[in-house]
Amino acid sequence: MARTACNRGHKEGDIADVMTALERVMLRIQRKLCKLPLNPLNISNTQGKFLEYFKGFDKVEAVRGIFGEKTFDVLSNLKVEFTWIKGYMYVDGSDGHLVISKAYLQNGDKTDIYLNVINLTKRANCF
Repeated sequence: MARTACNRGHKEGDIADVMTALERVMLRIQRKLCKLPLNPLNISNTQGKFLEYFKGFDKVEAVRGIFGEKTFDVLSNLKVEFTWIKGYMYVDGSDGHLVISKAYLQNGDKTDIYLNVINLTKRANCF
């Protein structure tokens, strides 16, 4: 894998980057179901702007160290999607928004979540 500024030090197959094939299929199915006028399974993802859900994150010193003076602008333009599919979080390759498992946010280790969010905001900025 060619190394760029956005993937330096990360190898294909890193745990944070890998979704199982089943998760990918379920995500595709779920997205199609959400487009139907009726949602018999009541399956939906919550979407919005990053700073609406992660208030004050633009003031975190580690984040400001990554983005500098552009921190607020970068995070203001970042979209986030909370999914019902179990797993962790990742950057959606189609447009660079963050996809975060609701279960991971509720049950995951807070330090891990914090570090993952910082890491993925950096990667999302590459889009």
